[in-house]
Amino acid sequence: MLTQIAQIVAITNWGNSTLRRKLDIKQQNFYSGNSVFRECREVCFIDTAPTTAKDKPADFAPDPVAWIKKLEENQGQLLRLHYRPSEKPDISDRIASGLGEGGRWFIEVVKVLSSDFWEAQWEKMESRDGKVWKVTYKRVSANETVRPIPFHSSQEEVNSRLEKMLAEIAEFARSHEQEKFAEKFEKGKKILEKAKDPLEAVPYPDLLYKGHYSLKAQRALAAIQAAWVFGGKGTWNDIRLAEGKDHDTYEKLSNALYLQYCKAIVYAVNSGFLKD
Repeated sequence: MLTQIAQIVAITNWGNSTLRRKLDIKQQNFYSGNSVFRECREVCFIDTAPTTAKDKPADFAPDPVAWIKKLEENQGQLLRLHYRPSEKPDISDRIASGLGEGGRWFIEVVKVLSSDFWEAQWEKMESRDGKVWKVTYKRVSANETVRPIPFHSSQEEVNSRLEKMLAEIAEFARSHEQEKFAEKFEKGKKILEKAKDPLEAVPYPDLLYKGHYSLKAQRALAAIQAAWVFGGKGTWNDIRLAEGKDHDTYEKLSNALYLQYCKAIVYAVNSGFLKD
């Protein structure tokens, strides 16, 4: 899973644990102790959604904990994650993910009568003790109408669909002598099927406060981390097959899996406190 995605997922999850279950995330050392911040020098929040034409961008909060506290003070009730595909005609989101792009991710802050939307901007800085990123979350839209999210599936159905896709692409990878990728896909599938502590051996084990999320949601977020193969040189995106049926199948399976990953991430985050 890209760090950019992991971080916005973690902020949404832990923010909800605070807003809805009164978790003290400062005591939990969420910032900057969480794994999603280990390469970040700064994570701040600014308001770029003016209420008048004369308004300029303004500092909102210096870090994620202060941001969540301010949301509490301003009637923030719930955080929801959104993914919007870019739909660029010249490059798929799967390929663009290797450049740190691949669609847009937003945190929706649901208030009493309206919603605000926040989006992150990542800026690479000179390395300092391995911390190379300055991340600025910007309020890009304010006071939007709150829209309900229809849950047409269950977490079990989402996970089952992902299992089948991982099995299919693992078989394809092995048939084309891509053993290391086949093993990664199969590892993700096994996590979905039976992992008892799914987040114990993945890059971001503290992506959420486990006591507030179902085992099935944890399995989904862990499996995607374990089977994430989309990046730059040397990743699954870098595979080259001869033009023809095999190449078309590779593109179809890969693009579908990337999109399913994004959908499964959103579902697991937004259904975190639902019974499943």
